[in-house]
Amino acid sequence: MDHKVLVGAIATAIMSYDQSSDTDVDPDWAVKSMEDLVHTLNQLSDDDRAQFRADLEALAADLPADPFYDRWRNSYRDLPGRMGWDEPTQD
Repeated sequence: MDHKVLVGAIATAIMSYDQSSDTDVDPDWAVKSMEDLVHTLNQLSDDDRAQFRADLEALAADLPADPFYDRWRNSYRDLPGRMGWDEPTQD
């Protein structure tokens, strides 16, 4: 299974909820949905979180070098921090 595809779908869902207007999506529903997604992702092991981060970075790096994609690139890279994940520690 290509985990990068799943990570991309999850990141897109979170970003869509985050970027939608109140007329597009009920804000209470969007917040609850994002909280549920983050709660589920918080159950990942440290190794799986590291893979999730690596997949997000790969997605960001795969985007064309065009200012249009800067917002997506930054969103991919900022997502772990927005979910409250600490930076991985170096051994």
